Formats: sequence, structure tokens, C-alpha cells
Amino acid sequence: MTKVDTYLKATKVVAWTTGALLLLALLVTMLFSVFPYMHRGVQGRLMSEGTAADEKREKIITLGSPLITSYSEYVMVPIGQVLVARNAFGTGLMKGLYSRSSYGYQSQYSSNYYSYGLSGADYNNILFYKKDGTEAHLLLGRKAAITEFYFPADRKLSGMVEKPTQAQYLLFGIVEEDTNKDGFLTELDAVTAYVSDLAGQNMRPISPKGTQMLSWNFDETGQTVFLTIVEDTNADRRFDLTDQARMIAVDLVSGREKQAVVDSRVIDKVKSLVF
Repeated sequence: MTKVDTYLKATKVVAWTTGALLLLALLVTMLFSVFPYMHRGVQGRLMSEGTAADEKREKIITLGSPLITSYSEYVMVPIGQVLVARNAFGTGLMKGLYSRSSYGYQSQYSSNYYSYGLSGADYNNILFYKKDGTEAHLLLGRKAAITEFYFPADRKLSGMVEKPTQAQYLLFGIVEEDTNKDGFLTELDAVTAYVSDLAGQNMRPISPKGTQMLSWNFDETGQTVFLTIVEDTNADRRFDLTDQARMIAVDLVSGREKQAVVDSRVIDKVKSLVF
């Protein structure tokens, strides 16, 4: 192989490599231009004005998969919002995909409840559509972010032993205040636990303000819920492993705390035994 041939071969490799890198950069740019903001709480934006980038995007309402359970007369449809670049990918498949899709997922939870995962999309409401078509209403009439949603597992599908007293409520995690002061309502802020009836009405909070719910479970009557919650105990505007969790029992009828199950006294006693 002559020097000229070697040079031409090397030039061709460089050209192909450069072209491939440019194409990859273009694809990445196009992807991020159409891909919605993740975990930015778009639906809970507190600033009245958008950023320069936001002004080039369109607000698109996304719809989650319809949730149907024999316990309720209503079909439940999670509703979210994303920002999508205008004219991204023209009017083809990709634009249609992102303008209509959402990212919730369904999984089994304790107490014969399903959890509908809301991470990866900005949900700010749930539509309750009566199965006979006679009525429909939204869960919320205010700005908020819904980060968690739990509903009874359908007895026909789960093979569960029917316990009607345990299937009276829907449970939500809702962000209403920008506690970390980043300008958005997201799962990084304080998340208040709410319950409603199976029609998505008569909502009431069941966890203390300024906390996040880590786990929950009903007692055998279905009228008391045990909540594990965490507070921003070190006042750094974050909820993480450095913050202390505790457990309370809440009366679901009144929404009031009945008693502390694991409080500071229990925590201090355990610390003295373990550390």
C-alpha cells in the first residue's frame, strides 16, 4: 500500500468518524428538544414568566392509562403536563407520541392496593369519569403536583379475599408548597398524604404538614392507617437519609392523628441500645 493509499484510507476513516459524531450530536439535540422535562414539576411552576427555553416550547396535556376497579363507579385518568419543543420532528410519529403519552406504571402494593407510579411525568390532576357517562370531575381545583396514587386492587383480578371495609378510600401524595425553594413543585418538596372516597371526593389530609410519606398500611378495620413519615429534621430543605423518620396512627374518618407509634422517645431508647 502506497503512502497515498494510506493517507486516503486514514482520511476516509476520519471523515466517517466525524460524520458519525455529528449525526449523533444532532440526534441527541433533537431528542432533548422533544423530550419533556423530567422531575421539574412543570405543572407546578411558580414563576409567572417562563425561561427563554420554555417560551419555545408548547404545553402539552398528557393522559395516563385509564384505571378501572370494581370498587368504584368511576374510571380514573391521571392527567399531566409536559413542555415540548415547537415543531419538533415536524408533525410525524415522534411528535404525536410525546403529545399523547405519559409514563405512569401500575404495581401491586400492600393492603390489596395498587400503586400507580407517577415518576417521570408531571401529573397535576386525575379525572374521575363515571362509568355510565353521566358525570365527570377533576380531583383537584388548585395548583399542585401529584406524586403518589394508590387505589384498591380489583378483587376479580387479584384473587383477593373481599374485605369491603378496606376498600373505602383512595390515597394520594400531593405537593402543594415549594419547600425546597427551587421554583417548582416536585417530589423533592414536602408531600402531604391525602385520602378521598372512591369517587375522588371528600378529600382530607392525613399527614402532618412539612413531611413526606415513606410507607403506609391499614389496620384490619380499614378505619386507621399507620403512616411512616419523615421530617426535614436538619432543616436543610431536603428529605434524605440524614432526616429522622417516625410512625403515627391516623383516624381516616376524621383525618386526625390518633397516636404516635414510633416517636422521639422510642427512637432515643433504640439509639441508646444500638449505638
